[in-house]
Amino acid sequence: MANGSVRTRRDVWSLQQPWDPILEWYARGVTAMRARPIADPLSWRYQAAIHGYHTSLDPYRQPGESLPSASERQRLWNQCQHSSWFFLPWHRVYLGIWERILSDAIVQLGGPADWALPYWNYSDATNPNARSLPPAFVAAALPDGTPNPLRLEQRFRMGVEADGSVPLDDSDVSLDCLRDRVFTLDPNSGTTAFGGPSTLFSHGGGPAGSLEQTPHGNVHVAVGGFSGNDAGLMSRFETAGLDPVFWMHHANIDRLWDVWLGRAGSGGNPTSLDWLNATGARFRFRDHTGADKTYAPADVLDSKAEPFHYAYDTIADPLPVVVAGPGPGLESLATRESAMAELVGATKAPIPLSSPTTRVGIELARPSGPALESLTPPRVYLNLSNITAKRPTTRVRVYLGAHGEPREEDLAGTLPMFGVETASDAEAPHGGSGLSYVLDVTRIVERLKAEGRWNPERLDLSFVARDELGADVGLLVGSVSVHYE
Repeated sequence: MANGSVRTRRDVWSLQQPWDPILEWYARGVTAMRARPIADPLSWRYQAAIHGYHTSLDPYRQPGESLPSASERQRLWNQCQHSSWFFLPWHRVYLGIWERILSDAIVQLGGPADWALPYWNYSDATNPNARSLPPAFVAAALPDGTPNPLRLEQRFRMGVEADGSVPLDDSDVSLDCLRDRVFTLDPNSGTTAFGGPSTLFSHGGGPAGSLEQTPHGNVHVAVGGFSGNDAGLMSRFETAGLDPVFWMHHANIDRLWDVWLGRAGSGGNPTSLDWLNATGARFRFRDHTGADKTYAPADVLDSKAEPFHYAYDTIADPLPVVVAGPGPGLESLATRESAMAELVGATKAPIPLSSPTTRVGIELARPSGPALESLTPPRVYLNLSNITAKRPTTRVRVYLGAHGEPREEDLAGTLPMFGVETASDAEAPHGGSGLSYVLDVTRIVERLKAEGRWNPERLDLSFVARDELGADVGLLVGSVSVHYE
C-alpha cells in the first residue's frame, strides 16, 4: 500500500457473499498467521495473547512448544483494557497493528496491498441478515477446497445456529449508548458514560462504558456462548482474539466511536492529558515489523492519519437526531462530567442468581438533592456492582417491576458476562472485583410515572437469565444501588 493512502473498512454484509475477495484473502491471511509459532509476535496466537492468555485455556497449545520469555509475556500479554476510558483507544491500536500484520501476510501470498478488515454491523435495522455471521464464517471450505479458518466448530456447539444465526435480539445490539453525551465520568459517579470511567491503565474493576456493555459485551457472549462449565472463544478475555469474528466485531465498535463523535450533542473525546497521553501507562505493543512501540490515545485520534491510515465506508448516525434544549438533567457537559449522582437506595446483601428469575426490592430514601421537590428525579440510574461467577454463564436481563411476568417495555438492559470468570478471580488482573454495569432507566421511570405505576419509596427489579444457568456457576450480583441525578 502506498505510504499515506487510506484503507477502507467495509460492512461485511455489503460484500459479495459468500466469497468476496476481501473475505477470501482474510481467510488466507489467517491461515498464514496461524502457521507461525506462538513465540513469533506476528503469529495468530501471539496477537490473541496480547488481549488475554492462559495456558490452560489455549485450545492450540502443543506439548513442548516454546512461549515467549516470562518478561515479554509480562510486558506485552494480557493487556486488554476494559471498564476504562482506555477501552476504545487501546483496542484501536490493537486492531491497527493486527490489520497491518494480516495485510502484510496477504501481500506475501500475492494479495492486494490495500486489504482492509471488514466490520460486522449487527445493529443494522435495514439488513435482515445483520445478526447472522456471513456465509464465509459458516462454510467448511474455501473456494479451492482447503479448510476454512474462518469457521470454528466450537461456535456451533455453544449456541450459534448451523446457518450462522447468532442469538441476538434488539436489546442486545441496541445503540442507545450513542445517546450518552459524555465520553467519561468519575468511576464513582453512579452515572453512565459512552467511553468508560476515568481510570489508570486497567484491565477492569470499574463500571463499563455504555458502548462496552451494549452492544460490545452482548455480542461477545452471544457468539462465544457457553455449555456447562465450558465457554466459546469469544466469551473469555483469554481466548476472544483467537476467533476471526473478534476482529470484525471490534472494527464495528471502533466505527461506533467515530459515529458517536459525529453526533449532535456529543461531548467529544476527553481533553485530559491523563487520557491523551496515557500518563504513566502508555500502550505497549510490537508493531507489524516486530519492533517494540508505545502508543497513547493522542496518537490514534484520527484513524486516517499515521500510524494506521484507515476509514469506514460509513459513519452515518443511525439514530434520530434530537437537539436537547435547556432543562433538568441537560446542564453543561463540563458540569455533567463532574457530577456525582445521589445514592437513594441499595441492596443490603449480595444477590444470588441461581434461578431463571430472581426478584429484588430496594427501599428508596427521600432525595435531598435537586429531586427533593418532585421525588421524580431528572435521571435515574441502576448501579450493578461486583458481579461474579465461578464459571462462564449466560447473559442476564434486568427489568423494572417484580410482579407477574416482566414486560418487554420495562427492560432496563442486559448484563453481558464477557470475561466474568476471569474478572472474579482474585489472582487475575481484575483482582476478583467482578463486572460492574450502570443502566440509565430514566425513560422507563418516566413512563411508569405516567402510567401511575411509579413508587418513589420502592423500586422492584427482576433478573431473568437468558439461558439455563450452568451447574455450579455461583453467579452473584454483589450490590444494586439506585442513584438520582
